[in-house]
This record gives sequence, C-alpha cells and structure tokens, in this order.
Amino acid sequence: MAINRRGLKKRPSKLTVKSKSGHNIEHMKTLVKTKVNPVGMKIGITTFKGLRNRRLLSETHNKQEIDALSKTIHEMCGKELEA
Repeated sequence: MAINRRGLKKRPSKLTVKSKSGHNIEHMKTLVKTKVNPVGMKIGITTFKGLRNRRLLSETHNKQEIDALSKTIHEMCGKELEA
C-alpha cells in the first residue's frame, strides 16, 4: 500500500471487469491490453489479475485513474466487457 503525507496507508482503488459474452480471463486481459492500452494512457495499474468468479481485477493508486480506465473500457470494449 502507498503511504500519504500524514504517514497513513492509502487503500488502492479497485475496478472489476466482467465479460458480457462469457469470455475467459485471458481473453479479457488481452482485450484490455490491446484495445484500451493502459500503458499508453499512462495509468499505473498495480494489480491486474483474474478472480475465481470469472472477473478481472485492476487496482491503481488513485480514483481518477480508475474512472479513466472504466470510461475507456466502456467506449472501446462496451459490446464485450462490462466495467
């Protein structure tokens, strides 16, 4: 966890993504990496992993990055993924 100016631990912001059409987790990861391109958007994703309930978990250090990522997933992959 990151530490803020007061020395308190900040909790990471989380976003879960699920497939509308039953794609597996590896396919969802590939879609997000290629179509959304979080590296190109300069979003610092700290965690990017699949969960047992067939969802994809993404964590960042702030809420603004999660909002931007969610908006871009909705625009670029809205027919296949739900954020």
